[in-house]
Amino acid sequence: MTPAGAALGVFPLAKEFGWTVEYILWELPMAVFNQAHTFALWRKGTRLRPVRRGKVNRADIAQKLGI
Repeated sequence: MTPAGAALGVFPLAKEFGWTVEYILWELPMAVFNQAHTFALWRKGTRLRPVRRGKVNRADIAQKLGI
C-alpha cells in the first residue's frame, strides 16, 4: 500500500470507528485496516463489485477472424 492509499483510508476510519490516527497507523494490523476500510465503504453504500454486463454477441468479430 502506498502512503497516499494509507492516508486515504486512515481519516475515514478514524471518523467512522472513532479510532485515533496514531492507533490506525501504528497498532492496527494491515488485514484489519483493509477489512475495516471495505466495511466502511460498504456501509456508506459504495458499490464494491463491478457492474455485470449482459452477454455480448461477438459473432461479427469471429466472422472477421474467420473462426
